[in-house]
Amino acid sequence: PSLRGGVLCLITFLERKNTMVKVKLMQRDAHTQGSRERTGDAHAIPRNLDPAQHPMERARELARAVTAAKLDRMFAKPLRCALEGHGDAVYALSSTCARLDAFVSGAADGELRLWHVPTARATRSFRGHTAAVRGCCIAPTGATAISVSDDTTVRMWRLPQMAVTDNAMGHVTNRTATTTSADDALFSFHSKGGGALRGVDHAYETSSLSSTYFAVAGSCVEVYDGAKLTKEPVSTFSWGCDTLVYVRFNAAESNLFATAGTDRCVVLYDLRSSTPVRKLKQQTRSNCVSWNPMEPYNFVCGNEDHNAYSYDMRNLERALCVHKDHVSAIMDIDFSPTGREFVTGSYDRTVRIFPSHGGSGGVAVSASAPGAGGSGGVSALDTSGQRSRDVYHTKRMGRVMAARFAADGSYVVSGSDDFNVRIWKARASEPVGVVLPAERQAIAYRRALVSKHKHIQSVRQIANSRKVPKVIKSESAKKKVQLDSEKRKRDRVKAHSKPGTVVEKGERVRKLLRSDE
Repeated sequence: PSLRGGVLCLITFLERKNTMVKVKLMQRDAHTQGSRERTGDAHAIPRNLDPAQHPMERARELARAVTAAKLDRMFAKPLRCALEGHGDAVYALSSTCARLDAFVSGAADGELRLWHVPTARATRSFRGHTAAVRGCCIAPTGATAISVSDDTTVRMWRLPQMAVTDNAMGHVTNRTATTTSADDALFSFHSKGGGALRGVDHAYETSSLSSTYFAVAGSCVEVYDGAKLTKEPVSTFSWGCDTLVYVRFNAAESNLFATAGTDRCVVLYDLRSSTPVRKLKQQTRSNCVSWNPMEPYNFVCGNEDHNAYSYDMRNLERALCVHKDHVSAIMDIDFSPTGREFVTGSYDRTVRIFPSHGGSGGVAVSASAPGAGGSGGVSALDTSGQRSRDVYHTKRMGRVMAARFAADGSYVVSGSDDFNVRIWKARASEPVGVVLPAERQAIAYRRALVSKHKHIQSVRQIANSRKVPKVIKSESAKKKVQLDSEKRKRDRVKAHSKPGTVVEKGERVRKLLRSDE
């Protein structure tokens, strides 16, 4: 209004002077320029993008990148909560897209628990196994859960759909978990193969007929139809292995699944055939395997040699990438729903998140102060290298036996032998709760700054550094000495051999013994 009044006064003055003048008014659209989300926000100021008007723009942008990296480290608090209630080590975890607010965990005391994530409480306790629960899975519909144990039994449980809160204020109605006995199991039977059962997985919900099947791993692989509830397996597979320790279905191709066994082999199966398809043998045993949900032909296996190996099932002659950072055996592995990263749980008491596609890169670690507790730090960089993007740990966390991504990819769940289940944020510095558009834009701007200047030492040093326990630091140093010694031995053998007799194998081929069809 003040601007409009000034223009009117100017026009009146010029008319009295009998002067003809052309007046141009500049008008801005309030919806696209200078708009505010709230009345208390500052007005947007137009910028002149001419580089000549900003001679120190790069220096200011670098300073903002350093600040953004520091802020990411300051806000890095990955641990959300620790769920107590199990009476023994947690060996199995499972979640499903049908129920984003719940997951199932199995312990060594034979108990299976259904957890409600928003309230961080167990809503149901299933007791029926007489030995350790080695594997569990939830059906794609979210209505049933299947568990296997060392007592050679397979049990199917009905998951309740009851609400945990009784009103909008969120008052908890069930403070303690409701116990379900073995007689309340929906279905129970002993495995035909005999021996302890080590893993189970359900096929993903697709249009194929195999979407109701689930596979049980023990002395052999037995495939059952969950819709018919019969004790006779639909198919049985075996390929020269005494014990299979892990089984996992392909998320996109429900007819494909893979197993890991004690004979150091990873075997691929197809339900449409009567025999296994491919067999991959390594120098050391693989404890777990997981398929990429967005790239159905790629899978990754966690090995006893502290590394995770990514493979393409179309060419098993070499690994796509070797993911390194753990200092002990990898016990469990699971892909994010996006397929861009996967989480690993290790015997070294840490949980790490790796990018799925390999290359060069990595992060540095530094030993924590004596007696320092809390959870480990994270990195703001989305490195696409062999090293882990994040490492999570606590002072009292035991050996991590199970690790899973949440169905929406925002959280990571881990189970360890200290009887606890822990929930972590997939992005440690990600805010929890409602994020306003202005804050979301600021977070995206800070991440873009750090990604743009990640090659600068001042930014890289802050964003990549993290604190780990001293035992991890010391074991990493010992492992580096061992690897350097092995490399020197290979170089000396090659130097003192006849030219052409010793062929140097790359790291992606060195651990692979053979692949059979």
